[in-house]
Amino acid sequence: MAVRAEPVVRLSSARGRWIGAWSGLSGTTAAIAPLLGGWLIQAGSWRWVFIINPPLAALAIAIVLRHVPETRDSSDNAGIDVLGSVLGVLGLGGVTAGIIAASDH
Repeated sequence: MAVRAEPVVRLSSARGRWIGAWSGLSGTTAAIAPLLGGWLIQAGSWRWVFIINPPLAALAIAIVLRHVPETRDSSDNAGIDVLGSVLGVLGLGGVTAGIIAASDH
């Protein structure tokens, strides 16, 4: 059996760096979040955990708007996928209702 030494899909060096940064930051935040949550609960109240989300969301949106280029095709006028949105809501609602109903049995 022969094993190929090079990957089938080649990523640009910039894309590979961004994927590596994303992976590394995801691991870091997965390690820091429980510590920060525990500290917030001990320092104040469990309600404080919800206070941190709006500033983090605003920071994430600001970073994305500044550093992520627009990739939308300006000639495409597809609009909003109404059917997909309705089906998504119905599907998630059905799963949620099933989970809630399953706790009764």
